[in-house]
Amino acid sequence: MAIEALCSAEKHFNHLPCHDLESMLYVIIYICTFTNGPNSLRPFSQLPEDLAIRSWFKDVNIASIGTTKVGHMECAAREILSGFTDYWTDFAPFVLELIKACFPREASVQNSLTYKGMIDILSRARSVVQEKPGSTGPSTIGRKRPSRNEDASRSKRGRRLLKHMD
Repeated sequence: MAIEALCSAEKHFNHLPCHDLESMLYVIIYICTFTNGPNSLRPFSQLPEDLAIRSWFKDVNIASIGTTKVGHMECAAREILSGFTDYWTDFAPFVLELIKACFPREASVQNSLTYKGMIDILSRARSVVQEKPGSTGPSTIGRKRPSRNEDASRSKRGRRLLKHMD
């Protein structure tokens, strides 16, 4: 749920499209934290005790959850991205970019994320972070995308390295 909605639980809240986009951002964060990849939930036993976003689901005071989210968004690299599973680490810079697009100044101010901004960031992520062709079947569940040893022109890491060398 959007921070503004959580923090204004006892006063009037004007729901805007940017709040839906912020909620989609939280879904992305949830997926990157609680899954090991496609069709592979992260076992509860693998969840660190100090995983920041666990607190988003424990507190019964809605305004308190909003305040906690503000702090986590302000320190997203440490509090949010550090909880991502290995599979999602190459996607993490794009999530950080989404967070910064959503909260360009500070998380306690209404978010600024637009549909175009979100789509632009996710489109760039899609062009950089890609699965190996044909790797969507059950035999690859939990398997990482192409490794550095693979042909540089075929793997996403290789393409990214080649792109930075140009």
